[in-house]
Amino acid sequence: MKIKILPFGVFTDIFVTHFWETEKALSIQELIEELSTQYPQIKTYTFRVAINKVIIEDHNTILQTDDEMALLPPFSGG
Repeated sequence: MKIKILPFGVFTDIFVTHFWETEKALSIQELIEELSTQYPQIKTYTFRVAINKVIIEDHNTILQTDDEMALLPPFSGG
């Protein structure tokens, strides 16, 4: 299963890859935990998650092959 990761804001400097491949189905929370293991600095940030351009509040949602997961830190500006 391949998940496309779209980092925004500070995450663009953290992630060296924009794809995550796994043999098993993962929930959003499980993928965040996997990413936190590889990129521990993301634990210091508050962020929201969008799957296929829809913000998802339930992090128990199971990801599907070819989903796009956007990591959205707080934005500011006008």
